[in-house]
Amino acid sequence: MSDELLELPEGWAWVKTGDVCEGVVPGRTKPKSFSGTIPWITLPDITGMHISESQSNLAVTKEDAEEVGMRVMPKGTVLMSCVGQFGLICIAETEVVPNQQLHGFICLDKVLPDYVAYALMTEVEQMNQLASATTIAYINKTKCNSIQIPLAPTNEQKRIVAAIEALRERSQNARSALSAIPELCDKFRQSVLAAAFRGDLTADRREQNPDIEPASVLLERIREKREKISKSHAPKKNIPEELTDFASNGSLDLPKEWCLTTAIEACIEVVDCHNKTAPYTDSGIKLIRTSNIRNGVINLEDTKFVDQPTYEFWSRRCPPQPGDIIFTREAPMAEVGMIPPGQTICMGQRMMLLRADNEDLLAEYLVYVLQAPFIRRYAEEVAVGTGVKHLRVKDVEQLPIVIPPIYEQRLIVKIIKELFKAIALVEQQYHANNIYLAQLDCSILAKAFRGELVEQDPNDEPASVLLDRIRVDREQQMQGKIKKPGKKKRTGD
Repeated sequence: MSDELLELPEGWAWVKTGDVCEGVVPGRTKPKSFSGTIPWITLPDITGMHISESQSNLAVTKEDAEEVGMRVMPKGTVLMSCVGQFGLICIAETEVVPNQQLHGFICLDKVLPDYVAYALMTEVEQMNQLASATTIAYINKTKCNSIQIPLAPTNEQKRIVAAIEALRERSQNARSALSAIPELCDKFRQSVLAAAFRGDLTADRREQNPDIEPASVLLERIREKREKISKSHAPKKNIPEELTDFASNGSLDLPKEWCLTTAIEACIEVVDCHNKTAPYTDSGIKLIRTSNIRNGVINLEDTKFVDQPTYEFWSRRCPPQPGDIIFTREAPMAEVGMIPPGQTICMGQRMMLLRADNEDLLAEYLVYVLQAPFIRRYAEEVAVGTGVKHLRVKDVEQLPIVIPPIYEQRLIVKIIKELFKAIALVEQQYHANNIYLAQLDCSILAKAFRGELVEQDPNDEPASVLLDRIRVDREQQMQGKIKKPGKKKRTGD
């Protein structure tokens, strides 16, 4: 490792953590009781640079900790993950007892805990190299104490920590401001959909086309097509009373040219999937599960597979085709997506297929309707189940669908696509900025420990002098622990 060490500024020195810290490994046995006042710290508790409490509110007494071979670590101890995921590092703001996944560094003499913590954050690659090659990577006490970090003079340590914290505060403020964007984007999408299916987005065009064919005529043609395809789909001319009530309570005040109907009336096919989980294979036809559908899109990157016979059996009622719509009726409930061109898929459990005729009802329009806020409200109202809430087949068949004239359907799809594209660009920029901020934080730390973040002061006491003093102090402590042999008592003649 020493051959790879970078050249440091004058007055600095490469050291092992064990040279400047007392390394402490927690015991492997849990305390018998958690009724004390000293926080019991585990990896999930590390969510920031400083820690003073357990998120699970677990605490122990000093006696309970010592009984199982654990040590109470003092305020200022640097805690570092030594199992699995390396680079999780924080500083104890009070006395703590960490579990066996955390190694403690108690800084000696004038070595600053914050400086050591930040230095360790730059050495994750070194930690991975030191880790044992087992199922779960682990760094033992000897290797934890052998991690090499650059040690600056004490005064420069203070300047470096102050500079890092000032810059990290600015990046954190930027990150906090960015964190509001995903929720704002979601709200904007829902606002667009709500406006679209009230008729607000196309109000001007309706005024310019007062004599256009109303949606009721489209709906009648859809019924006729459905009857030709399957006699089992008898037309249901009456909208269920509960749906009418929902429309009224949900403020679905539609333009006069539009109509309210149900999913089974609006589509030429509404088919439930098989009610069991299909047996998986290593390859074959992609099986779509509820987790593959989000925000109007079917994600084909992380799918299971079924063989051809399974596909034929599971899809015997209505083989899914490109352009068909898949609707989930179990968590995540009421998610929807369209099968992309050129794809053969098999539906997983608790999904339903909806097929639009694409002449009087556009499939793209139906995908957007099924994402509208009133659909989510309706799904929440009718969902059943004490554990995982889900929709019954009849609930999906009775989903409220608003249908405008065909020219408005085309226009609504066009406007929503344009607005959603703008939202997607905002989200892309959001993710890019988050990556940039993470890289900026890494860059700040890298510059700091190359000696490039703050100016060096030639009057600072060199790190070598600090190391000598620590070495002398340790030798004296060790000598103090060695018992001097006592004088032998003289016995009488």
